Amino acid sequence: MGGLSLHALVVLAIVWASALIYYDLRFHRLPNLLTVPAALVSVVWALFMQNTGQILWSAVTWPALYIAQLVVSFFCNGRDGCNRGVGGGDIKLAVPLGVAAAAVGNVFAVLLASMTAAILSLCTATLLRRSYVAHGPSMILATVMVSIVFVE
Repeated sequence: MGGLSLHALVVLAIVWASALIYYDLRFHRLPNLLTVPAALVSVVWALFMQNTGQILWSAVTWPALYIAQLVVSFFCNGRDGCNRGVGGGDIKLAVPLGVAAAAVGNVFAVLLASMTAAILSLCTATLLRRSYVAHGPSMILATVMVSIVFVE
């Protein structure tokens, strides 16, 4: 990828992440308009990588963890339990972020990003003394942090 293309991709990623962070902080929602295309593009991008299988299998870990959490919450708390914590927008956002983490690392990088996101959200909720905080910003920040650690 040429220098100009890489710079354009970085700028696009920053604009996309900023829009998601703003929207999630303001409305506590991650819109399909920003999450679904990113998920599709990231999966298509992974198909063209040399280690496609490793990236995709590693990347699916993050949304799978969130789906499992949602299912457990539903069975433990009933339908009301699904309105707490991780939601559908977070699951859709976990796809491109999982691909990004897997591309620079492996399944360990994805698990580390997921765990770091949870810790960041818990710390934010504690510091702000709130029972609910937007989780998307923590997911994005955690992926950036883990990607920096794993980039050689």
